[in-house]
Amino acid sequence: GGSTEIVGLDRQGSSSLMRYSFEMGCVRLSERFLSGDPPAAAELAKLRAFVREELAKQAELLSALGGRELVGVAGTATYLASSALGLTRFEPEKVQGARISLAQVQELTERFARLTASERLGIGGMDQGRADVIVAGAVILEETLRAVGLSGYTASVRGLRYGAVL
Repeated sequence: GGSTEIVGLDRQGSSSLMRYSFEMGCVRLSERFLSGDPPAAAELAKLRAFVREELAKQAELLSALGGRELVGVAGTATYLASSALGLTRFEPEKVQGARISLAQVQELTERFARLTASERLGIGGMDQGRADVIVAGAVILEETLRAVGLSGYTASVRGLRYGAVL
């Protein structure tokens, strides 16, 4: 909730790792920008401008990701996938590998921003801890896809532990 990481291989077939941690996560940005429930349009505009500015600081890194596959792991990416799939409870086996388009992320961001946290409960199996911060997380993911120039992402419920084992 405090940061967003981008990790991948530097170039095709290389074992050189590229990585960057943005100090912007769904909890941190919700606390900083989104005091309304639902958030006001002005709050969302400030949040979105901040995310764009932070991403722009790493434009070279992000441009190198163009044309690649983005795999989204953890809460925001998987709950957005679950919501896009129309699930009423979180089902990892259905979320794993789901392809979610930028248009779907944008639609969900707009939808969630119109709802209160309690109205978001249950959408995609969302719980209270995620319902409070999903809007900021969705904005981060949406703006990251735009900055990289990608049309969507693939959701994975297999995060850091799986990567460490591999």
